[in-house]
Amino acid sequence: MVHLLTAGTTGKLTGLISDKDSGEALIGCNVIVADTDLGTASNESGEYFILNIPPGVYTIKFSMIGYESLILQNVNVSIDKTTRMNAALGTEVIEGSEVVVMAERKLIQFDVTQSEARITADELDVMPVTEVKDVLRLQGGITQDAGGGLHMRGGRSSEISYMVDGVPMTDAYDGGISVKIENNNIQELQVISGTFNAEYGRSLTGVINMVTKDGGDKFEGFINVYTGDHTTSDPIFQNLNSFSPFNDYSVSANLNGPIIPGRLTFYSSGRLNGSKGWLYGKQTFTMYGDTVFTDSNGNGIWDSGEQINDPGYEGMNWYNAWSSQNKLTLRISPLTKLRLNTIWNSGVSQGYDHYRQMAQEGRKRHFNTGQFSGLNLSHSFSAMSFIEINASQYIHRNESYLYENPLDSGYITPDSLFWAHIIGDVPQHIQNEFGDGVNYFPQYTLSRWGVDTDRFMRETKTQSFKLDYTNQVNTYNQIKVGADLTRHLLSLDSYALLDSSQADQVFSPVIPEVGSFNRSTYEFSPEEWSIYFQDKIEYGDMIINAGLRYETFDPRSHTPNNIHEPYIQDPRNPALDTLSMEELENLDWGSLWYSEIDSAGTAINHTYAEFYERFNDQPGLINKRGWWEKTTSKSQLSPRLAVAYPISDKGVIHFAYGYFFKIPDF
Repeated sequence: MVHLLTAGTTGKLTGLISDKDSGEALIGCNVIVADTDLGTASNESGEYFILNIPPGVYTIKFSMIGYESLILQNVNVSIDKTTRMNAALGTEVIEGSEVVVMAERKLIQFDVTQSEARITADELDVMPVTEVKDVLRLQGGITQDAGGGLHMRGGRSSEISYMVDGVPMTDAYDGGISVKIENNNIQELQVISGTFNAEYGRSLTGVINMVTKDGGDKFEGFINVYTGDHTTSDPIFQNLNSFSPFNDYSVSANLNGPIIPGRLTFYSSGRLNGSKGWLYGKQTFTMYGDTVFTDSNGNGIWDSGEQINDPGYEGMNWYNAWSSQNKLTLRISPLTKLRLNTIWNSGVSQGYDHYRQMAQEGRKRHFNTGQFSGLNLSHSFSAMSFIEINASQYIHRNESYLYENPLDSGYITPDSLFWAHIIGDVPQHIQNEFGDGVNYFPQYTLSRWGVDTDRFMRETKTQSFKLDYTNQVNTYNQIKVGADLTRHLLSLDSYALLDSSQADQVFSPVIPEVGSFNRSTYEFSPEEWSIYFQDKIEYGDMIINAGLRYETFDPRSHTPNNIHEPYIQDPRNPALDTLSMEELENLDWGSLWYSEIDSAGTAINHTYAEFYERFNDQPGLINKRGWWEKTTSKSQLSPRLAVAYPISDKGVIHFAYGYFFKIPDF
């Protein structure tokens, strides 16, 4: 599976260097980004440009023979942003003298042409939140629904594009993020909630772009532990009037530093977290309908003499999770850097079920795992141009079931389980209407027994290759070009176990056949690719981002030729039941179904297509052949234009136009 899309992961530093006394431009002044291999010299106009700077806070040094060195501290460089730092150097009076200046962050970012927010690692550290989604919902234009989904500018939760270290991390199945990123692993978080540039695709409402940390040149680390609980005196919640300090927990740790000083660094982090939940039920009955008891012989049902226990509160919306990120950064040369990044996370949980708050044992559990591995090669041809190559793969898997084995004996109800045994005496008015032997289960009552037989599994596997090139062509124009090839492998299997016995006393589970309407299953491998061109024009105070993006989507799938026959193994037309699978796959809908003789003695032939004429929505079906027809590719050419023009030191006018294209969720 392959992906060539680009997203910004670095920023640009530029400015004008002049003589402090005369104001004339200084040619050949050295500009160095401290503690990095990045640097350049000013050109004949006194201007300098340094591209491909990772986001962060830097110290910039300006030096030239005959002039005092100027050191700018606390210079903030952000992804996709131009940081302008002008320097005026005074004549050197004392050899080796330096001037140190502390840079101040501007309230208004004049070179940004869209609505956006940027959160740095330092800002994340002091935020009273532990999850990325909690950071995001604090940003303007983003809301969170009751199910936890994020919505940007009133759009659907699936219309946001997630990027991590320059590669897409959006799960093609539902539009969510495929791998969990921990707050303490993020160097900078960019939230674009307005129109966005041509380099970003597959999104309608916004982009969330995250750049993770690299290892440093000295060893650093931390351990963070917190515990807590949910508590309230509100009687609407059960069992929340006390405080247990270890019901919620989080343990995170990080270590980074050099393996080979100056050449190879590592960054490694991990987190364990969980919660017993805050929505409680009172465990009163077992899944087989018995009052909770001490199962002395381990047979799962109550036997005479075994101790009956008092019902106890159990958290129903609990979860336990872990995550890990490991990154190696190799400086092959001062101009070439190679990164290997892996992210793993896994979690298991249960959701609250109001009707099962007294019989919690038979509820299914939810399993969520994510894996990401990426290789990034970055090479600077000069301080004015660089290329990035990314190859990556992520796997996101969701499962839910009670038992891993669908034929586990735990799904089987013991013979002693009769409806009357579970419910007790049948009300007299029900007996009067339906008789003494009726199986009675009153509606809207809490469940007292039973197991959840629903099973669900789906997996998204995406492999990608990405290439993008950036060049500061001249003082005014910075161009970016990129291409994108992505391949997905999506699989799904969803069904509920059926009862083969069709009896009330014993449940004999059977798995529905693949292709039947009782079971949803598929495996597809769609492809996407795109190319784009973008020019960032910085002319005086005006900033223009102009670009063009071309995207193509190939489902690599098929759809039914006959929209009224979606299930090849279970046709609606009874005449089709007599055909083999091979005959169905190659069916000529205009071929003879049967013949009859009318009152005039004339033979009238009927085709398979005539069976569906009453729907009056497929006039061309008679000319079609085969059960399936191949899907076609979809393409879109999307122009993008955005302008920013400052009107004062505290205000800027934005104008943007764009066409945005996104394939629906798979």
